[in-house]
This record gives sequence, C-alpha cells and structure tokens, in this order.
Amino acid sequence: MGKNKSDLFYSFIVLLVLSIFFFIGHQMAAVKGTFQESQMILINEKYDHNQLLKILLNNLSVGLIILIGSAFYTLLSFATVGFTGLITGVSFGKFSAIYGVGYATILLLPHGLLEAIWLTTFTLASIDLSKRFLSFLKKDIEYNQIFKRRTIKIIFLSVFLVLVSAIIEVYISPNLLFYLNN
Repeated sequence: MGKNKSDLFYSFIVLLVLSIFFFIGHQMAAVKGTFQESQMILINEKYDHNQLLKILLNNLSVGLIILIGSAFYTLLSFATVGFTGLITGVSFGKFSAIYGVGYATILLLPHGLLEAIWLTTFTLASIDLSKRFLSFLKKDIEYNQIFKRRTIKIIFLSVFLVLVSAIIEVYISPNLLFYLNN
C-alpha cells in the first residue's frame, strides 16, 4: 500500500475512533439527563487571552501525548483520540440538553472540525514515528533517520492547526452564539 493510501486509511481510522467515542459520550450525557447550567459555558461569557492560553496548552499537551504514543505503537495515540472524542461528546450532550442541538453545533463546529484535523495529523505523525522507531529498534535504520522531514512538517502543521482552532474556540465560537442569541 502506498504512502497516500496508508495515510488515507489511518486518517479514516482516527476519525472513526473519534466519531464512535463522540457518539458514546453524547449518549452518556443523554442518559445522565439534564445538567445544571453552572456546569456549562454561558453563552454571554467573554473569553480572554488567559482562556486562549489555557486551551492552547491543553490542546498542545493532547498533541504531545499522541506523539509520545508512537513509542507504544500508537495505542496510546488512539486511546487519546478516543478519550478526546468521549469528552467532546459528553460536553456536546450537556450543552445540547441546556441550549439545544443547534446552539451546541454552532459552538462546536467552527473549531471542532479543525480539532478533528489536528488530531488526525498528530496521529499520522505518531504512526510514522512509530514505524521508524520500530525500524530503529530492529537496527534497520540509524537514529538520525527516525525524524524524517515529512514527519516534522506534519507536526508543524498540527501545531499551527492547534493554534488556529484555539483562536476560533475562544474568540469566534462564543461570539457566534452571542450574536445569534441577541
């Protein structure tokens, strides 16, 4: 299987894992019932630079955990993607219970699509690192060949997508809800 077909296959698997756990999380929230409004982000709440930094650091740490997962043949990477999908699904379910599915979708969709992409690209980099690390352990490649230029480009692209999705999550998504609510 060629590199592009392999990347497409793994991208599909990552998005499938994310979607399955998102659905499970959403169902968990639905079974739990309605939630108190104090547990959720209020529509009129304005975010600041501290919130951006918090979200950015959280998302970068998720990306780092995915990359570290390459040492475990990406099992940790896929577990991290699944857990992220689960948490996102629960949050979506909670927000849907309070404000409705439309508002929940508007809050999640603008940055959520980019988050799904950077989760996928970080996992692709993890898979690539994992394959190279195993080759290094088998002594098929030298240590300096573990990090290929392609993998480094994917990591930088992922970090850029994390930054853009955090900016959208802090400054654009809440404002969309604010303007739709007024």
